[in-house]
Amino acid sequence: MKEIFLCRQLGHKHIVAFYGVIVDVHNQELKSLALVFKLCKESLRSHIFKNNKCIPWKTASAAANTFQWSMQILDALEFIHSENVVHRNLKLDNVLVSEIANSFGREP
Repeated sequence: MKEIFLCRQLGHKHIVAFYGVIVDVHNQELKSLALVFKLCKESLRSHIFKNNKCIPWKTASAAANTFQWSMQILDALEFIHSENVVHRNLKLDNVLVSEIANSFGREP
């Protein structure tokens, strides 16, 4: 339940939008709980490595993308740290890419 409170607390343009919770209760017993977030179809890792133009050491334009992504990630980290939250498993697989090009999480 602590995660639900944190998700509700962390509304930011570079953090995936949290929509709510689905609870399955049967005979007054909690059977399952699902957190509902905005759909993000891929991680930053899969986005980079399925597009040669996004691999930083392969093209010059990829450096600009890498800088932009880094700034968005740092902006989100600065925000969660200001809320006294620490992300303990930050890696490319855990950075989710929204369907909007070069933007993570919420739409601008």
